[in-house]
Amino acid sequence: MSNPTKDDKPGRKNRFVRRSFGAEIVDLDGVEFIECKFRGTTLRYRGGAVPRIIGCSFSEARFAVDGPAARTLALLQAMASPGSGLQEVVRESFGALFAS
Repeated sequence: MSNPTKDDKPGRKNRFVRRSFGAEIVDLDGVEFIECKFRGTTLRYRGGAVPRIIGCSFSEARFAVDGPAARTLALLQAMASPGSGLQEVVRESFGALFAS
């Protein structure tokens, strides 16, 4: 386990290398995670700088959004609802996200 270190990349606050996270809330915005373990962890994204997640493992982890990210997700959910008429637009616009 290592302590976070400062990163010289703009928008990156912390870097965690081979750290284990337990039943806690971990903010993802602007953070780099390398070979970390998340067990029972809530991963929260607020719409800031996109995190880098490399070689990590997840067990019983959850994902949560807040702030601008939550508003974006709410917009996408509304657009994808059957009554919106935008379901196909959402599928075409974000198809790569769901491709296997």
